[in-house]
Amino acid sequence: MEEPQANKDQSALVEEYRVTVKESHCILEDLEPDHCYSVWVMAANCTGCSLPSEKAFFKTAPAAPTIRAEDCTVCWDTATIRWRAGSQAPESFTLEYCRQYSPEGEGLRSFAGIKRPELKVSLEPNVNYFFYLRAVNTFGTSEQSEAALISTKGRSQFSDIKTMGWRDKAVRGGIFFRKL
Repeated sequence: MEEPQANKDQSALVEEYRVTVKESHCILEDLEPDHCYSVWVMAANCTGCSLPSEKAFFKTAPAAPTIRAEDCTVCWDTATIRWRAGSQAPESFTLEYCRQYSPEGEGLRSFAGIKRPELKVSLEPNVNYFFYLRAVNTFGTSEQSEAALISTKGRSQFSDIKTMGWRDKAVRGGIFFRKL
């Protein structure tokens, strides 16, 4: 297995790994994300080795994106999450999130197929959320990004009688109404 020479400088070192297996398959592990590899096989027995097969080229899944917490904007019930791709050109992103202290059985919520490096998400007020990202391309899905803790603010300044718990029906949205 090696990285193809076309992507490298002619004087660059090409790494080659040899793996001997007794099965007709092999799992390659610890490959770098967003890299292109070539693989070929040879059969061996007590009389010797065969000629190598044709090289097969494949690329690994993209690198995990990074959430830019300092660029995220948060309101009382929404957050705009922004991130930086870890790879050159992922086709899309998947945003996953959950409450910091989620009830038993409440899993991750997710948005898939995101094309731009930002998304506005509707949330509950005054709650802490963990956000994670994955990049997706033809070759697979990246590892999950590091978690970003995002906290929504308190209540809206435009709350009504039900959300604010006002008892006086003449007061709505912080404005006092009276007949003239």
